[in-house]
Amino acid sequence: MIKSGGAPGAAFSAGLRSAQGVTMKFSPYLILPYLFITLGCTGQPTKTPATEGTNAPSTKPSSKPASTATSKPALPATAPKRTCLISKWEEEKLGTAKIKQQVTRELLGTLRLDMTADAIVALMGQPETKSTPREEAATGYILSEWKWTKKGVSASLDSSGKTTKVTFLSVSAPFTGTTTCGIGIGSTVEAMKKIYDKYFDRDFTKEGNYVVGSIYGGLAFTSKDNRINQISMGAFAE
Repeated sequence: MIKSGGAPGAAFSAGLRSAQGVTMKFSPYLILPYLFITLGCTGQPTKTPATEGTNAPSTKPSSKPASTATSKPALPATAPKRTCLISKWEEEKLGTAKIKQQVTRELLGTLRLDMTADAIVALMGQPETKSTPREEAATGYILSEWKWTKKGVSASLDSSGKTTKVTFLSVSAPFTGTTTCGIGIGSTVEAMKKIYDKYFDRDFTKEGNYVVGSIYGGLAFTSKDNRINQISMGAFAE
């Protein structure tokens, strides 16, 4: 065969040897017919696809299947931020009274009111303590207090209906979750007021204790040294 880039006659002659190892010499008149056949009518060497990974030409088709790899989408650098419910409702122009009525739709981390007992256990694991269920005369609820002390979470669950549900939540250190607006344990009072001040229940709010919405259904922040140290959600009076 002819190597690309070399003198065709020389390459062909140098590549042939006798059985005794002596180079066989040929007349140019014998070489010319070979070159004419190899080069063809165009005078150009016949090109064959090279085998992958080597310089040697090959007439055997590659058995390697075409690559079907597809590029994976890049992962986001950070998790998407939650929408602040207060800001969302303000943009929807719901009005102060309406927002105060539905402030208990807020979240505390991934916890919310009305979630089932199974749902909160799935998130938090089994509680460290459970109180004996007792009926409240004012509401008819059959309440039990569940505590995850090591996680800074306590919840009241009502079992009077077909499904046991969370009716009250309270979080403190070392709980690290926040409301949808980013207020959590350790947040400053100023940061909390910037979001929730318009929706305080002024009759029951005082320095260090702030009720958002209503004492009959709302969100409460307590503070010490200008830092939030407890957040509660639910009814604070019947």
